[in-house]
Amino acid sequence: MASQGHRPILAARQLHGEPDMLEQDFHAISRQVDALLKQLRALHAENQRLKQQQSNLFAERDELQRKNELARARVEAIILRLRALEAQS
Repeated sequence: MASQGHRPILAARQLHGEPDMLEQDFHAISRQVDALLKQLRALHAENQRLKQQQSNLFAERDELQRKNELARARVEAIILRLRALEAQS
C-alpha cells in the first residue's frame, strides 16, 4: 500500500533518468536508522553500567563513612581514657 503512494515519485524520477534513487534513499535512511538504533542500545547499556557503578560507589562511600565514624568514636574513647589516667596521676 505504501509503495503505491510513492509510485508517482518513482515514476517522476524514472522520467528524469533516476530509476533507483528512491530505493537508494530508502536504503541510506534505513542504514542510518540502524546505526542510530545500534548507538542507542550502546548508550543505554553504558547508562545502565554507569548507574550501577554510581550505586556501588554510593554504597562504598556509605560504608567508609560508617567505618570513619566508628574509628572516630574509638579515638575519642581512647583520648578520654588517657585524660582520665592523666588526671589520676
